[in-house]
Amino acid sequence: MKPCRLLAAVVLSTVVLLGCQPNSNTLRTKTLVYCFEGSPATLNPQQATGSLSFDATVDIIYETLISYDQTSGRFRPKLATHWSISPDQKHYTFHLRKNVQFHHGWGFQPSRSLNAQDVVFSFQRQLDSQHPFHNVGSADYPYFHTNRLHQVLKDIVQIDPYTVEFVLEKPLPNFLTLLSMDFAIIQSAEYADFRMRNRRLFDDQPIGTGPFRMTSHKSGFYLRYQRFERYWGDPPYFQKLVFAVSPSPAVRLGRLMTGECDLMSQPQPRQLLTLKKTPQIKVSEFSDNSISYWAFNVLKPRFSDPRIRKALAMAVDRQRLVDIVYNGTGQVARGLLPENFFGFAPVVDITLDPVGAKTLLRASGWDFSREFEIVVPDVQRSYNPNPLQTAQLIRYDLSKIGVKAKIKALPWTALLRHLNLGQYDTVIMGWRADNMDPVDFLYPIASCDGRTSGTNRALWCHPDFDRLLIKARQTTVHEERQRYLVEAQRLFVQDLPWYPLVSANRYVAHQASIKGIRHSASGRILFKKITRTRKKP
Repeated sequence: MKPCRLLAAVVLSTVVLLGCQPNSNTLRTKTLVYCFEGSPATLNPQQATGSLSFDATVDIIYETLISYDQTSGRFRPKLATHWSISPDQKHYTFHLRKNVQFHHGWGFQPSRSLNAQDVVFSFQRQLDSQHPFHNVGSADYPYFHTNRLHQVLKDIVQIDPYTVEFVLEKPLPNFLTLLSMDFAIIQSAEYADFRMRNRRLFDDQPIGTGPFRMTSHKSGFYLRYQRFERYWGDPPYFQKLVFAVSPSPAVRLGRLMTGECDLMSQPQPRQLLTLKKTPQIKVSEFSDNSISYWAFNVLKPRFSDPRIRKALAMAVDRQRLVDIVYNGTGQVARGLLPENFFGFAPVVDITLDPVGAKTLLRASGWDFSREFEIVVPDVQRSYNPNPLQTAQLIRYDLSKIGVKAKIKALPWTALLRHLNLGQYDTVIMGWRADNMDPVDFLYPIASCDGRTSGTNRALWCHPDFDRLLIKARQTTVHEERQRYLVEAQRLFVQDLPWYPLVSANRYVAHQASIKGIRHSASGRILFKKITRTRKKP
């Protein structure tokens, strides 16, 4: 493409994204444009399982009662100013921040500020299957159910307009942790009343208390936000925020280099060298606290035998995945947890052994004439810069021992629908931490509850594994917790329902003028803290 045409394309694209005139330089300066890798499957974090939904909504549109501070290891006030816990640890009382305003927009004008009704609504919607908004959207609340809140949370009671009490059936040691997680956002009960005749729009046109309010979105193209002028906290620097959906890393890079975007998500490892050598671009690196893995559908007869799963794992050259897919920026996963987590144990001792893999497959009755399917997302993920290439390399490794595999790449939303049907053979996925709790990391992707809530992609269920994790969650003795976690991980590896592949770092590329990039405990960018330095005259 000629330079003039490229410039024209960039200007036109910018106009579409900003919804403004091309000569509006002042507006562009006050707008933060983020080149984002995909469209969220949902704009309701309560029903989300993927980071795309959390990244586009939490701490932008929606907020939680409390937050977790990674630096201090303490919980911090947010929509709640303070809280107390009863001696029997079954009653949690939260005192809400006053004068917190909800967004206006989508034809809705709030008549009141945040109060206890909104907290009750937000959790009853997930808890009560008869709630008028329970079946809106997917009608699935994966984190709520995986963490057994539907069994443990007995009631949410409004004590007064600014005080709410959570009543538990039994003590839940990580309850505060759960309330700080991205799914535990607070929605407007008044807005729900407004949307009663068309409930679907309640999630599709979200209203929250966050620093930005959403003004429009188009799947596959953009999400637009406006600074919320009545925000209760420190106001964001930027007046407007735009997520420019760009699944192609090459397109994201081009938009960043031409200045169309201020930030670029998920630069590919091979792009990092170029970016680091470009004066006007900076690269921020941080631990992603994630694991990529290859999950086997254990409910399929071909993959029900642990020997089969181990044999297939033995054929995969994980170091080559690190070298080629991650360009050396990751490391072979030695365990089920990120290595900086408490409870990490190097329990994955499977070494590359193609000859041994083929021998074990033959001994286990594998049918080498039959093909099976490897399902992958067609979009880059923080834990995997190129899922399709990962699948291609695994298929190549398998072909060397006579195993036939085909690859099925799907857009993220279609992939989730496909997985929820449970008819796949294997899938390459990953998991990113919401916090630093090892049980919260493992339980959704490996427990029996995770199988029913749709986060356990191997569909594996082992009650002893669940019991060990629950014991680890309940004990306050450091040594006991470590022992339970290690035992659980060893039990898992014996069955190997999914095979840990790579643990990676995460990168964000941005214009050198962009300052103040910070991340939440779950790895989300905190957009309200970002600023832009002015160019010197």
